[in-house]
Amino acid sequence: MDIFKILLMYMALIVTGSAQQMPSLTPPPATPVPVITQAPATETPAPEEVPVKYTTLRPGDDGANVVKLQEKLIELGFLQSRADGRYGNQTKAAVAAFQKMYGLTVDGVAGNETQTLLFSEGPLSTPTPGPTVIPAVMVPVYYMDQDTDRQLFAMNITCYGSTTIYANSNHVPQGYRLVSDNAVKVTLENNEATPSSVTFYYSSLPQETEKPAEN
Repeated sequence: MDIFKILLMYMALIVTGSAQQMPSLTPPPATPVPVITQAPATETPAPEEVPVKYTTLRPGDDGANVVKLQEKLIELGFLQSRADGRYGNQTKAAVAAFQKMYGLTVDGVAGNETQTLLFSEGPLSTPTPGPTVIPAVMVPVYYMDQDTDRQLFAMNITCYGSTTIYANSNHVPQGYRLVSDNAVKVTLENNEATPSSVTFYYSSLPQETEKPAEN
């Protein structure tokens, strides 16, 4: 055999053995990439609306709350005068007219129920009151000396709907005491007051005599 062929065969055997002994090169397994999931956003509940609690306003009150009340009554057409911050007869009549129009208790006192409806944004845009809301009648009030039938004082009071007139002893001279009822309720019907006038009776107090000095 040719030596050259033998040499080639020998080299082929060496190469084949080396290839069988070499480990196969396989790529390492891929590392899984972690998947980050976002938590669903939670909706923040809307805060509950707390109803406003209004301070009761009545005749004789004054201040900023009365001004706010009068401005709203003027805006809606119930009050024809200016907002002076004094809860007088005109403001009472305007409140009573508002109460009557919206089916509330008609007392002329701006309580929580009346103010809640008055300052609401609901049905107040449709009804429009007329210029004359509640009839008013001037009722004469007399302060009389019961013993002599002498007039001590006289005045006129404007009455709306149902008005209670109270005796004011500051109108009579000192030394007199009230001997009649201290309050009279006047009601209006068909623009007429019942009673048509109010009289409070007073009596003079007996004069105290000085006792003689004891010896």
